[in-house]
Amino acid sequence: MATYTASVTNVIDGDTFQVGYGLNTRTIRLANIDAPEGGIQGAAATNYLRNLIGDQTVTIEELAIGEYAGYSS
Repeated sequence: MATYTASVTNVIDGDTFQVGYGLNTRTIRLANIDAPEGGIQGAAATNYLRNLIGDQTVTIEELAIGEYAGYSS
């Protein structure tokens, strides 16, 4: 898998955000993080991630690619 730097363009929720690099946009889901999706806890998790990485340049280390890659039920 690849490692690259990219600019955070949007924080979707507490464990998912989007980055832009060049003309591309990619949705990134944090590995081994399961943040709440709704309610007060979900809003708090989203705000926390937004304050942590919003509008920052981050280094992405891909562990898997695809919707819910690496997760099993």
